[in-house]
Amino acid sequence: MEIKVVVVVVILEVLTQVLRLKCIRGYEIAAKALMYLLGSLTRIYPLNYRSVPGSYLAIRDWARVGDVEALGLEWHCPTQGEVTFTEQVLQKILVPELELVKNISTTNNLPREDLLRRVTIILECVQGAAAAMPIWDGQHIQLMESEVPMTRFTCANSCGSKYTVSLGGGDNPRVVIMAAIRPLLDYMLKSCEDDTKGLTKVIQIYESILFFHGTSENEFQNRWKSFHAVKNALEDKMRGGKKHLRALLVDRVFLQHQMRCLQKTDRSFTQHHKELLSDLFNLSISRYSEVRKKAQSVLSAFFHNYPYSYRCLLDQMVNKLTDKEVPEHQFQGVLYILLGTNKSCILTKRSWQVMSQVWPAITQAQHTEKPSILGLIDRIVTKAVKNAETTAIKIQVNSSCLEAAGRLLMSGVPTPTEGLCTTEQLQRAELYEAERNTQSLQMYYSLVDRLVSLVTAGNLTWKFCHIGLDLINLLLRHDVPAPPSIVELMTQSCIHESLYRRKVRLDCPTQCSRTDGLVLYT
Repeated sequence: MEIKVVVVVVILEVLTQVLRLKCIRGYEIAAKALMYLLGSLTRIYPLNYRSVPGSYLAIRDWARVGDVEALGLEWHCPTQGEVTFTEQVLQKILVPELELVKNISTTNNLPREDLLRRVTIILECVQGAAAAMPIWDGQHIQLMESEVPMTRFTCANSCGSKYTVSLGGGDNPRVVIMAAIRPLLDYMLKSCEDDTKGLTKVIQIYESILFFHGTSENEFQNRWKSFHAVKNALEDKMRGGKKHLRALLVDRVFLQHQMRCLQKTDRSFTQHHKELLSDLFNLSISRYSEVRKKAQSVLSAFFHNYPYSYRCLLDQMVNKLTDKEVPEHQFQGVLYILLGTNKSCILTKRSWQVMSQVWPAITQAQHTEKPSILGLIDRIVTKAVKNAETTAIKIQVNSSCLEAAGRLLMSGVPTPTEGLCTTEQLQRAELYEAERNTQSLQMYYSLVDRLVSLVTAGNLTWKFCHIGLDLINLLLRHDVPAPPSIVELMTQSCIHESLYRRKVRLDCPTQCSRTDGLVLYT
């Protein structure tokens, strides 16, 4: 054990010297070695992939299948000594770098190459020790009004480690790193926005602080694909019965552990999350496309892991879309945020509040004739038309549902966390339900009138007029009579000179064109 300690100390001394090199290749290799050193100390991983467990000459049982019931798997779990040594390493290497970058300003700046080296060291330290870095605690921010707690179930509060890393006087390392990087980011955006390499490293630090707990989604997916490829190549098809080598079984168990680590991210949205979200939005509308792409990718993951967090940015995005003086790169960045990476996007959110803000804004977003931006807007609208779902206006819980819920609570299976509602609670719930339905109906009519007024005002070009018509077409419903403004618009569209508008009118269902005795015939 003493020999191992001496070796690690020597390695650490060598790394400390090599990390000061000006050669990019040199300090990058040293930073990676530092990350692997910290990872080996703080992560949980299998200790061997032998064909058979224990000390044995494996050639005697070549191609012998592993026994799942007696796998004999041995794990490395961080000990108190390893975690303490990790804290000492971070205190010696990470903390001085954080103090230096935190105090950078226009009067106390660093050469760009030196700044990149220091940010690289910070990034590798975070990724190396992230498995033992706990997520921070804080006051939960309610992102939307709800009668029930907006919490999510998690399959793993920890990845099995009993010890966590802290910095200084027991401070959370993720908060300490964030407190140092945010002033640095503010300085870089104001003084050296063209430092794309440095900004990309900062975005990676943000991503690691938020989501990294020992493994990343890309790393897991690559290992998963590699595992299945090796399994298909080495499986015993003649004997069948899932006869696999022990190494494959150990690898599969390790993949399951990594899957748990990926689900470790706390879903509680705090003030620190809100600050990071604001910074990522500013990076997502950067002047440089390389920075925008990376930041938008992290922002998309943020929206996925923290539901309704996009609502914090709605006002800013709407202002960027409607402001005719907004720079083109910011306008394009907001459009890519709206587009998203999945089938759904912000335009397809089933919320009348969100739709009332975003749909009129995208209809008025005619600031440029640049083909790439117009094509991007077409992609957003096409995605909305193809994937939009009908948003409920009237939601009513009838008495039979309430009786069934009462019987379920009284059964005790599963064990309820709350008792039966009192008469006063039911009355308040009925009033809330009625107010919510009335509010949704008012927002629906307001959105329809707003879009119709934009289309008929004559201020939109033909392209955005068609976009407005497509969105209006999505608002036609069977359960609510069409407002008179839509009826008038569709009547005019029947004889309009534009072939597209006449086609849109013919696509509208007749049932949705009925209002107060006035019927449109197709």
